[in-house]
Amino acid sequence: MIMLRLMQNTEPKTVLKKVQVAIAVIKKDTCIFISKRADDVDLASLWEFPGGKIEVGESSEQAVIRECQEEIGITPTNYRPFINVNYIINQKHIFLDVFLVDDFSGTPFGKEGQLTQWVEQDTLHRFDFPKINSVIIKALNLPDQYCITHSFIKNKLAYCQQIEQIVKKHKIKLLQFRSPLLNASQRRPLAKKIKALCDINRCKLVINGNANDGFNRVHLTSSALKVTSVKDIASYKLVGASCHNEQELQMAEKKGCHYAVLSPVKKTKTHPDAKPLGWQRFEEMVKPVNIPVYALGGMKINDLSQAFVHGAQGIAAIGAFNELP
Repeated sequence: MIMLRLMQNTEPKTVLKKVQVAIAVIKKDTCIFISKRADDVDLASLWEFPGGKIEVGESSEQAVIRECQEEIGITPTNYRPFINVNYIINQKHIFLDVFLVDDFSGTPFGKEGQLTQWVEQDTLHRFDFPKINSVIIKALNLPDQYCITHSFIKNKLAYCQQIEQIVKKHKIKLLQFRSPLLNASQRRPLAKKIKALCDINRCKLVINGNANDGFNRVHLTSSALKVTSVKDIASYKLVGASCHNEQELQMAEKKGCHYAVLSPVKKTKTHPDAKPLGWQRFEEMVKPVNIPVYALGGMKINDLSQAFVHGAQGIAAIGAFNELP
């Protein structure tokens, strides 16, 4: 008998240095403040959002205030957690704690001699940023409230009128038309009517399901996500996905979805037997993925601030925005 001896791999494992960074996305009306990196640093000459390393003993909130004061001469007076981003570069594991700053004292300028500029939010894609910043830009292009329609449609005219009322009342900027009880031929004309009223109110409409019915914004069920290719997802202007676990969140990120919805965070009437994640578990699942994630399941409008604290893009809900007929 020939004995084979298994040799353990004695090569030392590479230990990545962890670096935590606080980033400020400074917003004024529809404009975002950006600055340009120097020519003699990593990622030279690319545009970025102000920020820097979190020092030992310093919280991310303290760091973002200090960095704003040191780099651009302002003091944030109103800010909130926006999104967490992590990536590996040059043997370093970088963690970005990103804050949205919408009020501050002082006038921002390049205190370190860097080029700075206010730009319209919807033009950020025209500037050369580090690749990982695309996650932040995706999040900026999404609202913090995501309204989902009921699936039961009793009266189509009343249904459209109620949707329009909800869009106007809550200033909804992202609406998902969910109609699993309708076939494609029934869904298409109704979706066109809803899109028309959304367009008037500057609200983006996404269609739930496998078929896009000629629309370029879709929301994939978790089942549809598994069978939809990266190429197909890239062909749409906006793609979201319903997720219920870490694997589905990772798949949504890997395939290039613009956002995901994670549920159920709380107990719901529609799925009473589903075990709720709770806010702590929601945060643990969202933190490792680089994609904006909405919290869904039992959400109310007053849950929005709690959602921000736990890393959510915002809330997604059906009933919270009033009942649809």
